[in-house]
Formats: sequence, structure tokens, C-alpha cells
Amino acid sequence: MSMECVERFCFGWKIENFSKHMKKTSESFKSPSLVIDALYNTKCHLSLFPRGKEDAQYIGIYLTRADDGLKDVKLPINLTLEFKAADSSLQERRVSLKLIFERNTTWGFDRYIKRSHLLEDLKSCLLPNDTLTIFCNLEIAPFTNYITETMEETSNLEFQWSINNWSKFNYFSNIKKHVHFTGGLSANFEMLIYEKEGSIKELILKIRKIQPMCDIFLKCRVSLLDAHFCEILLQESSYNFQEGIDTISDNLFSVENLKDVYLKDDKLNMRCILIMSWSKRKIQNYLLEKKIDTYINDSYRKLFRKGKCCDVQVRCGHKVVGCHKYILFEKSPVLKNKLEHAQENTPEGCIVINIHDLDGDTIQHMINFMYFDELKDMDYVSSMKLFSAGHKYRIKCLKKKCSSRLRTFFSFQNSLQILVASEDNEDTDLKRCAIIYIKDNFSEISLTDEWKNFRRKQKMLADELLQLFQR
Repeated sequence: MSMECVERFCFGWKIENFSKHMKKTSESFKSPSLVIDALYNTKCHLSLFPRGKEDAQYIGIYLTRADDGLKDVKLPINLTLEFKAADSSLQERRVSLKLIFERNTTWGFDRYIKRSHLLEDLKSCLLPNDTLTIFCNLEIAPFTNYITETMEETSNLEFQWSINNWSKFNYFSNIKKHVHFTGGLSANFEMLIYEKEGSIKELILKIRKIQPMCDIFLKCRVSLLDAHFCEILLQESSYNFQEGIDTISDNLFSVENLKDVYLKDDKLNMRCILIMSWSKRKIQNYLLEKKIDTYINDSYRKLFRKGKCCDVQVRCGHKVVGCHKYILFEKSPVLKNKLEHAQENTPEGCIVINIHDLDGDTIQHMINFMYFDELKDMDYVSSMKLFSAGHKYRIKCLKKKCSSRLRTFFSFQNSLQILVASEDNEDTDLKRCAIIYIKDNFSEISLTDEWKNFRRKQKMLADELLQLFQR
């Protein structure tokens, strides 16, 4: 075996007499270690398992970053592995996106290529003189959120997710899968794949935590499989389900990555590995903090109902709502900023906040929600106003609940208004639901006066709709 330097982020590794080696399952070749000065002197090497780590049918190839002492260096990188063919071309390309290059960590492909496929079908092409040459390319990826968690308990789940009739998948498709963990902590998740709007077609993976009601860290590893069920493209994402967060989305693959050669019988096959982590100590602390938080909020609710000990007045025209600085600080970053820069006080010492972009009833509903975390029965118009207020004042739970309520109001007359509101308030889920409703009922909606006014006032959005409907 020999190592050859190719270019700044790329190195090659040759394994001679490849077919003659008698390695068993879980036994590997290891390349010489390489210190990459372009990546802050991080140290790494490749490992190849001729009969796989666990499955002897497949060859596994992995990149490992050694314990180089650089504990603070965590880089998001894209990893590409390829085989050099007899004609010097690079083939059997495999890509792992946005992995975090952290010391003492290994990434790679359990099913890089089927062993029989390499040794029989592709031997003359990829094993000239019985030598396998692997090229490894590392490039710094665009910024990605990096989540680090210290968890005491973990549970793993692996499954194959197959989607039939892939050629019919489009913007209006929703592919769902329910996942259930058993063992140390019972947990249920819903996985949803859909197409992101825009000029570049991206698949989005949304994961919704159904239960339990505690903090969970979920690492999701999704591999695109070819006709031989080898991993072609790998995407690993982290989902941090903390208090108040039960749904998280992340990019999966670009649609252009899904080449027809990978789709056998018009079926998209993916290998999914979910690693769920949680901490018993963290759960206990969470429950304790929850009790304390509930006690504090209950106290403020009682004071708010009686109108006592208010240290803030929110004014909108003739409407004046007395409330408490603690609640506004906790619930709305925008109101917190207004409090910090307020210059007016009442004779009693209450801070005065003047609101000019909402009406009095909407102010009252918004503040009530911040105290009681619930929406009273409201009509369509009130829900729309409160939805915009939730976005404007960055009250995420309020915006989310109003978004869910607006979906119950869809009609031929107001679906276009909801679509515009979803666009203005940056709610992609509501926008998607509105578009699907409009598409399903377009023969009736296109005859309404609302559609005529919409085309005149929202020309770009109308053109976007018509282009989507023509797919």
C-alpha cells in the first residue's frame, strides 16, 4: 500500500493485490495517517473493510479523524470518495454531505460497493493489476448548525425506506413514515419528505416528535441506495428537540442527485439510521424546572387576572393593557427590546410601551396568549391578525397555533388571502397547505372575484402558482 498526494484537499490510497487479501468480516486495511495543514493540521486516515464491518456482501470505506489534540477544531466538510479506473477516470463516486470533522470520529459508507460487483463485474475496470486506488476529497462545507449534546442514554434504529412511483413525486407530494423506538425510552416520530419550493429543487426531511415530552437529541443518517443497494449519497443531520420544539426540518438531497440509474422499477430506496439520545439526569432536571416554571407562570396569571402588581402598560390608542415585565421578557424578543429602550413611565412607575401596528383587540389577544398559552375561539379575521402579530413580535408558539387554526378556515374566498399571509409572514408550511388547497379546487377558485383581484395585485405569486400547477 502507498499514499500519494494529489492536491490540497485530496489524497489517494493504493491497495495492491486487493483480491488476494484474506481479511475477514470486521477486519480492515488502514491507510497511512495524513496531517492536513489546510484543515488546521488535523490528522486523519482511511479504513477499508473488504468484507464489511458487519455485512460480508459489501465493502465498507470510512474516514477517521484521529485524536490530534485539536479538540476545538470542528469543521463542517463534504467528503467525496472515488475509485480510479484503468483509463484514469474516477468512478463509483460516493458523497457524504455536511459531516462535522471532529476528532476521534469516523464517517463513511457501510455499503460502499457490493463485493461481488467489484471483484467480478468491474474487476478489469477498477482493479487494474489487482490494485484498487481510492481518492478522498475533503472540502469545507457551507456553514451548518452544529449541535453538541452530552447524553447518558442512546437507542439506535435502522430501516430501509422505499418510495414507490418516484417519477410521480412533485411539489404537492407528502411522503410520511412513522418511527417507533422501544427499549430504554419509548418514543414516536413522524418523518415527512417533501419538495422545497424554488428554482433549485431540494428535498426536505421534516421530523416531528410525537412523544415523549422531554428533551431528545436525534441524529438522522440517510443514504441514497442504488440498484445494488449500495450507498451513493449520504446526508447526516442533527435534530435537537428541546422544550417547546417538536418539529424540525433540514435539507435532504437535491432532486438532481436522484439520477434515473439509481431508481429501479421507479422506486427510491434509502437506508435510514436514527440514533436517539437522552439523559436521565436531564429529564429529571427538565421536570424540576418545569414545575418551577409552572409555579412562576401560575403566580403571574393570578396577578394578571386581578390586574395587580403590573409594572408595564401596553397602549394602543384608547386600549391599555396592564401586564408584567417578566412575561414580556420571556415571551417576545421584540417586546423585550421595547422594554429595554422605553423612555416613558406612568406616575406609578409603570413602563409604557406604545404599539401602533396592531389594533386594541389583537393586542389583548396576544398578551392573553403570552400568559395562558391558549387561544379562545376566534373567527377567521381575528386569527389572521394574531398570526401576523405572532410573526411580527416573534412569539413562535402563537404564530404556530394561529397557523394551524388558519388551515381550518380554507375556502374558495379566503385561501388566496391565507396564501399571501403565509408569504408575508414566512410560514412555508402554511403556504404549502394553501397551494395544495388552491390546486385541488382551482376550477372553482379561478372563477371567483378573489382570483381576479389576486392576479392583478399579486402578479408574481399568481405566476408562481400557475407554473406549479403546470408541472
